[in-house]
Amino acid sequence: MKVIKSRFNEEINLNEKTIDVLKSELKFRGLKLSGSKLELIKRIEDDDKRLAVSNAEQQLIQLNILKKRLDMKQGYYDLAVEQWEEQRIIMTELINRRTLCEEELAGAKLAMKSFRENLVLLGVDPLDF
Repeated sequence: MKVIKSRFNEEINLNEKTIDVLKSELKFRGLKLSGSKLELIKRIEDDDKRLAVSNAEQQLIQLNILKKRLDMKQGYYDLAVEQWEEQRIIMTELINRRTLCEEELAGAKLAMKSFRENLVLLGVDPLDF
């Protein structure tokens, strides 16, 4: 006969148990108490199978919930990476623009210095400009 786990979480051989012990187990499970010893054993075994299926279904539900959470977190991660990449592109463009502005400013300063030097050579006071 099949060895099962009892409500006390210990393995038991149902054939070795008395009808009173089997009925106690059935009563605990809320199952019908009448019938022969073989019927009582069958009822307990059937309930164990039902519980095993129920536990498997609960585990499957929990796994699906965890998968949905992981998918959601992956979505957040993907969005964050996408936004970071957009920000990186914008920052790179701003740095390039700043570099160009600094180069243009340096060129303008050099042109202004050259202009003032030319004014001095022409005998014009650069402060007039």
